[in-house]
Amino acid sequence: MTQRLKDFPWYPILIGAYPVLTLFNANLGEARFEAAQRALLLSTALGWALYAGLWLFFRDAKRAAFQSFLWLALIFTYGHTQIYLEGQGVSGGWVRAAWSALFIASLYLGRRPSPTASLNAAALFLVVTSALQIGAGQGQGWGDLRPPDVTGLSAPANPPDVYYIIFDSYGRADALQAAYGYDNSEFLDALRARGFYIAEKSRSNYVRTALSMTSSLNLQYLQDLDAGFAYGGQAPRRSLWDAIQHSAVRRGFEGMGYRSIGFATGFPWNEVTDADVYYAAAHPQWELNEFEYLFLRTTAFQPQRYVANQRARERFEHVFNHLGEVAEMPEATFAYIHIIPPHPPFIYDAAGRAVDEDLPYAAGYPGQLQWLNQKALAAVDELLAKSERPPLIVLQGDHGAEWAAEILNAYYLPGCAGNLYADITPVNTFRLIYNDCYGGEYPLLADKTYASASGAANYELTELGEEK
Repeated sequence: MTQRLKDFPWYPILIGAYPVLTLFNANLGEARFEAAQRALLLSTALGWALYAGLWLFFRDAKRAAFQSFLWLALIFTYGHTQIYLEGQGVSGGWVRAAWSALFIASLYLGRRPSPTASLNAAALFLVVTSALQIGAGQGQGWGDLRPPDVTGLSAPANPPDVYYIIFDSYGRADALQAAYGYDNSEFLDALRARGFYIAEKSRSNYVRTALSMTSSLNLQYLQDLDAGFAYGGQAPRRSLWDAIQHSAVRRGFEGMGYRSIGFATGFPWNEVTDADVYYAAAHPQWELNEFEYLFLRTTAFQPQRYVANQRARERFEHVFNHLGEVAEMPEATFAYIHIIPPHPPFIYDAAGRAVDEDLPYAAGYPGQLQWLNQKALAAVDELLAKSERPPLIVLQGDHGAEWAAEILNAYYLPGCAGNLYADITPVNTFRLIYNDCYGGEYPLLADKTYASASGAANYELTELGEEK
């Protein structure tokens, strides 16, 4: 029986599953496994179908297996190669030409004897290793995080609603002027006219979204939350997920009787799905989810860009369509709202028209920012008009444009904004709000900024110098 298993070519079936497992493993802290299940089923079925069809055609299991393996390798590496080479300035036409040549070559190679036992063993090793890594990662969570104690806060008799609204990659006015020649003063002046304080020298504490939000929502620098977040640390990304969803800020407001509000973002690690009220953007079950779209982008089955962009536009509008409902809730609410624009993909122009072409940053960012400004001002006006009592509103970038540190940081804190200052950073946002508005006693931390790369280098933190 063992010998038969070695000699029989079953590896194409596992090869069909491996690309989905390895992509999910690479995004372990950013997606739920349910999002990958359909892709896993269909990708495995593709391996089955291709193998079975070639077996019927060739009447030779080993030749069919090796030929299907070669074709599956071409299918599953095409998108990865195209994305990489286009990033290096190589036209997609060259990639298509190269893959056409490789396809022709595979017809010749597929006639040669195949190392069945070795390919069986390699496919089994790859799939089992990925599955074990996913299983281990799914069980990793908070670890030894030490967020500050948020007990002892006292809400006023008629507590205000609180809106913490993050605009992803929203840069500071001077940085936008320098990088894109874009003058954002009209928007900032409109906020000031409504009573906002603009921290004109503010920077983010980190230039990566997950790090930045974990820090600001937990009133602490990552390095002091857990040693695993220190330079070169090995804390799993799932820890960031948990720290955002069950943050100290959320617990502080819920402890004062606030109702928590969350909105869909398209990024599960940044969605507070167990909030008291969660606004999930409704999509038909048959539509591609974000993981499926990402997976198809890495294969030869390239989905049209407008598919993902339309989903992003629906989530964007979903937030602004429901903010008024939150303002009209009779209970005091704490809403954490993360809006992806002006961060790419660039899905709007300055007039709010749909964009589905791949624009460079300098061309797409200013237009999307202008449309976001219009929507943000309309939302602020709606919140102020529909709130029974003046709310507290924070409009903040998680980091600046193109992962710079300079951010928008605007506060509407009627009656308790006396201690705001020009270079406040997000780690002190809720320390100050809790102190000034809820009787807290949290010492403000030194305002620092740390740069790091993405992926495995997330925690290779380098402190940036102070601005002159």
